[in-house]
Amino acid sequence: RWSEHMQKMLDTDLSSHTGAGAAGGLGFALLALGARLELGAEIFLRTEAVQKGLTQADVLLTAEGRFDWTSLGGKAPWRLAKAARSFGRRAAILCAVAETAAWREAQKHGIDIVEFAADLPFEDSRKRSRELLAEAVTRYLRELRTTATFR
Repeated sequence: RWSEHMQKMLDTDLSSHTGAGAAGGLGFALLALGARLELGAEIFLRTEAVQKGLTQADVLLTAEGRFDWTSLGGKAPWRLAKAARSFGRRAAILCAVAETAAWREAQKHGIDIVEFAADLPFEDSRKRSRELLAEAVTRYLRELRTTATFR
């Protein structure tokens, strides 16, 4: 209702604006006050430390709980992995579970997806996430070491 009221007051629809639904509608409220929203991932990627890291890294590892189509819409792990690829770096997103279609899209971009809890019930994967993630990183780097040459 508030969205409809604001649309009438401002004579514009902000509800479909990227970021309007973020943080329970905080993005919408900020837009209504005249703010300009920017993706946090984009701000992060512009930092000197990230740019320097991407030029010096052999491989980028990032993670998220579930890798799916929403990930491809601009979440930080996806943006960071794509940025690493643009620098010619190897990139992997480690995740508890990955949606098949999103996984295939990542492959098209040369981004590795490493699942570490796909066969576990959610509660078990949540409780063991630190251990499972550490094992996945170790396994991935071992495989990478035998199949790729680092700079």
